[in-house]
Amino acid sequence: MKIEFFGPPGCGKTYVKEKIVGISREEISQKANNRVLAKVKKLSKYSPISLYYSKKLRAMLFNEDLSAVFHDLTISDMLDSIVLVATSYKIGFSSHSILDEGLVHRIISLGVNYNLSTEKIIEIISFFQPILKNVDVIFISASINEILESIRLRNRKESKMDYFDEYKLEKFVKKYDMICHKVATYFDFREIRRQEIDDFIRERKLL
Repeated sequence: MKIEFFGPPGCGKTYVKEKIVGISREEISQKANNRVLAKVKKLSKYSPISLYYSKKLRAMLFNEDLSAVFHDLTISDMLDSIVLVATSYKIGFSSHSILDEGLVHRIISLGVNYNLSTEKIIEIISFFQPILKNVDVIFISASINEILESIRLRNRKESKMDYFDEYKLEKFVKKYDMICHKVATYFDFREIRRQEIDDFIRERKLL
């Protein structure tokens, strides 16, 4: 079974993955950036299924005003990120995987940054539903105050979000949170509260 998490930054997605797989965030990052995987990513970008997904995504976004609101990741980079995960699911690249930012999360991230309507985000996720049927999609939720405190405490300074002023960061987190809740409700995805994370980890380690 594949597992993927979604939720606002700071809700605990990476923490859950670290505890389940038993390796640190830094080790996860190193594996994701190794040369072999980078080559696989590059080749898969031009596979027929990847090109198909890319074309469908661009068609769904054709009439949208794609102006970045929060950070300067290009639309192409964000679409490539979605297509990469979708393609890996479609071809069955791994029958057992855990993604702290999976397909649903990446689509929501696109929607937040490019100010897509919730309806459009749901439309895109619905398109990919057939390949999500064997994926356990889990929403990790937390209060806005918990999320903001978590972001402050981890103090990563890795992305543009880490340099937002307090007003912009709160606006960003609130929008993320609102869309995540609507998506979770619409698709009936399982929701785990931040304080339930340790129970979930114990549950998954016993499976």
